[in-house]
Amino acid sequence: MKFLPLLVLSLFSNLSQASAPAPSRVAWTDVRTTPTLLQQINNYRRQAGLPPLVLSETACRAARLQAAYNLANHTHGHYHPQYATPRARLLAVGHRFEKTAGYISYGFENCVRFRGMRAKDLRSIEDQILRAYQHSPKHNAALLDPTPTKVGIATLYDGDELQNSIVFCI
Repeated sequence: MKFLPLLVLSLFSNLSQASAPAPSRVAWTDVRTTPTLLQQINNYRRQAGLPPLVLSETACRAARLQAAYNLANHTHGHYHPQYATPRARLLAVGHRFEKTAGYISYGFENCVRFRGMRAKDLRSIEDQILRAYQHSPKHNAALLDPTPTKVGIATLYDGDELQNSIVFCI
């Protein structure tokens, strides 16, 4: 009986350690896709009769925040427990929303992941990223949404996996 509190304490500490996120690898490479991908997105938007997007430094930081979270946690998508929405990520990095098209604030995000990537595969990856978004109806709708005026792009690589995140905003 005198070991019961110790057993309970031991079990509790093991469970809490198991549910805590594992230390993450932070040796990521920022892949320089932004200039080319921005040009490709704007060409795609022009073909659809839409105005080009302007690159936003704060939106790039918000996009990087999501891409880094996805790599660190070996996940993919738009969920981030600390910044639950793209708008929250934008606010966290100090983005100042402008009023446009009747919107006071707007934030939407696209994410794509490629696994099994090698460094040699990173050359001209922008075409593959854009095609991945275009082939998904929801992601393509974000590319062609007339509301955003700004965009942030981040592409991170960890030696095996590439994560790209695009944040659209005003």
